[in-house]
Amino acid sequence: MAAAKNDDPEALYQQALAFDERGKPALSLAFVGAAIGKALLRDFPSVSAARRMRARLRKKVSAKRHETPAAEVEEITHTLIEWRSGGTELQSQLRGAMEAMLGAVRELDTLTRFHVGASTHADAKKLSRDVPDSPDVAYKFAWKCSNEKQLAMLEEALRLLRSNEPRSADARRIEELQRAGPSALTEAVVLGRLVTVASTEELWDRAAAWASELTRLAPDDPSAWVARADALTFGQRHEEALRAYDDAWRVLTRTDHAANESDARPRILFNKSCLLAKLGRRDEALAELRRAIRMDPKNAAGAKSDDYWKAYRRDREFVRLTSGDAQALVDPADADEIKRLVALSRSLYGAADRAERQAAAARAVTLAELGTDVELLVVALTECGHALDGKAGLEHFERAWALAERDASIAPETRVEAAHALADALEHGGKPARAMQLYEQTLAMRIAMHGESHPAVAKVLRDIATFQMERVARRAAVTKTLARGIELLERFLVGHTKKDAAWGDATADLGAFLVMRAHVETEKDAVAAVATLDRAVTSLEAAVDAGWRNAVDEQSLEDATKIAVALAFQAEESGARKQQKKIAAVDARIDELTRLTCVPSH
Repeated sequence: MAAAKNDDPEALYQQALAFDERGKPALSLAFVGAAIGKALLRDFPSVSAARRMRARLRKKVSAKRHETPAAEVEEITHTLIEWRSGGTELQSQLRGAMEAMLGAVRELDTLTRFHVGASTHADAKKLSRDVPDSPDVAYKFAWKCSNEKQLAMLEEALRLLRSNEPRSADARRIEELQRAGPSALTEAVVLGRLVTVASTEELWDRAAAWASELTRLAPDDPSAWVARADALTFGQRHEEALRAYDDAWRVLTRTDHAANESDARPRILFNKSCLLAKLGRRDEALAELRRAIRMDPKNAAGAKSDDYWKAYRRDREFVRLTSGDAQALVDPADADEIKRLVALSRSLYGAADRAERQAAAARAVTLAELGTDVELLVVALTECGHALDGKAGLEHFERAWALAERDASIAPETRVEAAHALADALEHGGKPARAMQLYEQTLAMRIAMHGESHPAVAKVLRDIATFQMERVARRAAVTKTLARGIELLERFLVGHTKKDAAWGDATADLGAFLVMRAHVETEKDAVAAVATLDRAVTSLEAAVDAGWRNAVDEQSLEDATKIAVALAFQAEESGARKQQKKIAAVDARIDELTRLTCVPSH
């Protein structure tokens, strides 16, 4: 069997020489053609010799008396199929092989003509006569025909695809080769083309019927549902079209196409508004038009020029919607939708695919910008900043804080969240001075809101301590911040014995503070560091044991592991065996915590 996947032109040429010596000139011709085809993309020192060989082999295999054995034909076919399935990097050699055999290897004449020949209407027509039972040939010939004839050939291709009649050897080879590649012919492909051609010819009933068939074959393909609705619309079947657009919308929202094919959604809304206007359903029509314009402002101009809206040109609400009046675009239901989108974005934190979270947050901002609720806009901007990260995220945090800082009506919690988020972003964005200033503002606001002993204050202190440690602040300053946070949380936990979410957060935060203290102590006092790390792990274990493992953050466990490794190295260097045993025991508990917190919680 040939080494079919070898894509080096020199190696292909050497195989061609070997097959020629073994008395397989047709197979040799395929390989030398492949080598020449590949030479267009890579250096090939033997290209001149290969071209002379190709000419010689073509003359030999095309001689009247020459017959290529069936086994050799099958070997060639198998090789071509492997190349076809090998991805784009092998397609140049496949084409080179086909071109070399075209008009020479009679036994594969229809296959080579289908793949690299039949470029004109006459050639495609002859091929369709030679292989009348091939759906692939009928489909290819259809593209060479006028629309009326094309519909007939496409219908024939569809009939052949659905037929159980045995195919000729030539038809089977063509089908096998096509199925090996990315463009295998299917009923859905043919139906999609039928819908397109019928729509071009304004054969709306036929287009709608074929589109309906397509929706049954590809129920998750929004384009099929939209095409069906469009055909019903232009076919003046307005009530059916309305239902069809609703079907298309449901498919878009049910599948991932809602984010990837956003262009379809404003068009669906606009077309629905036109249909409702034509049917005299004013309020519904204007509501859909509002949604369509909000999603794509160009729909305002579209409505002005659309005949279906002719009767509404002087309607006051229509004029407001289409003249750029921002207040006319506000929907009373926006507030609930914005809150839903923000909650959705938050629920997608940590998801592998961030696109859905970003889309939800961005949509929340878009809706909030249309309204007058500044606080809701601050919330949406802050969440969008978290979803985007980087420069884009920082820009959203900046906008959120600018609005929150100057509007006294905004709730303190919303304001402090905006300040805290911007401080974190500035720290990671390399702007330490402003970040520290905002952290201090955030701390002051938290204390004013909750008092000195609230766990929310500790969260800000933790960020400040992290900031100080990363910026190599004086050890005394870091130690002071950590001591303040630890004391605050211990005081809170003494008075809050109910193991609820607040207790879980505070217990996990106490563990995180103690991990940071152990890190600071590692440099000066290894014995104290081991004791502190042991306390930290005990606190984190308590949170996990009480069912609050989501409160334990990954970074704390990673830092604890690094500290344990560093302390173990120090103990080994100093020969402190007791310390080594203690550290090993703590390290084992950290590993167990890591394992437990990787399991999704209920």
